Amino acid sequence: MTLSSRDHANFKQPRFLKNLQMINNEEEEEDINFQDIAINSPSDDCKKLILSLFEETRRLNFQQFCLFHPLANLNLLKRALENYDDQIIIEDENNFVDFFMNSFPFQESLLNDSMFSIFNSLVCKHFQHISTFDAITAKCLNHLKEDYFAELLQNVIRRHPSQIHWNYINLLPQKFFFNSVFSLLNSKIFPENRAAFIEGLFNEIRPGIFRIIPLLNLTQEELIKFDIPRLLFHFLESSDFSFFNDAFQFIQQSIKNNENNFLAIETMQNLFENLENYDFTKKCQIIKMLNSLIDSLNDKSLGSLIQKGILDVIGDLLFTNSKEIVLVSLFIIESCFRRLPNESLRYVNNFADVIENLSIESNDVSLQNMSHNIMKMLHVRIDC
Repeated sequence: MTLSSRDHANFKQPRFLKNLQMINNEEEEEDINFQDIAINSPSDDCKKLILSLFEETRRLNFQQFCLFHPLANLNLLKRALENYDDQIIIEDENNFVDFFMNSFPFQESLLNDSMFSIFNSLVCKHFQHISTFDAITAKCLNHLKEDYFAELLQNVIRRHPSQIHWNYINLLPQKFFFNSVFSLLNSKIFPENRAAFIEGLFNEIRPGIFRIIPLLNLTQEELIKFDIPRLLFHFLESSDFSFFNDAFQFIQQSIKNNENNFLAIETMQNLFENLENYDFTKKCQIIKMLNSLIDSLNDKSLGSLIQKGILDVIGDLLFTNSKEIVLVSLFIIESCFRRLPNESLRYVNNFADVIENLSIESNDVSLQNMSHNIMKMLHVRIDC
């Protein structure tokens, strides 16, 4: 039975359904047309069914699923599943699996996307039986060239990781490979031949590799054997941001966890020494990253970098025409000098005249203030 227009006007929607309606309105706001609203809006019967499923019974079977048509009703179910944090019981998982696995992909793209989103939500949140995951895996393995199936297999591995997944994880496309490896390693499920897996991992370098390196528990000897310092340096020099960010996040986390600090020190030292070889854009990117990492280093590691002459390199950057590079350079000088004044003093003295000129002659307030602060610190140290 559907609600009359009068009943619908008086029907007080619970918050869950209101939220779904708000999401629907936001999605359609940018593309408003004057077609019949009834065609594009979920039916009242389906709205009532959603309320029953998600606020009362918290159970769903395949027969109920078949009531969600046409596309507007299907999208209501899609949004409900996406925004429902708790678990609902799927009464006949096998019927869902048979339908979806034998129907993908659908000819209509909008229907395809909605159907995939619904099934993906069921895989990620609600399916429970091992036989269900096994059936999905078997189907996906024959269709991994299609992203729909590769993503489903990735989510099966994330939801229900198993040792057997190592047998075919290399078949996954690159963009799903590392997420799947991460799920297994993070669940303490390791490949039977660890050495062979690691060797293969470094044969084809891809962004995402540094996300899983910490989970492999590599010794310092293994890190050196696989030339991880050089690999970090190569990633950070890359013009591809996915490579750069992968390495940056790894170093940042290593410093935070105080693990393998030698990697951070060696990599940062190499970057400082090669700054002059980069173009302006890359130089800005590298020096900003170095500045953020320096703030996270402990005093011992920072002292090691200062002893290796990083402040000499930074001092040379004060002569560039870029206010952006000069300002970041001053930040690095100030940070080193403030934390380790004795170790930094002789280096800062070498370019004190340049800093003083910036504090007096620069037209940029930020450069003036930072230069002035460094000169005050320098005078205090000299007076002492």
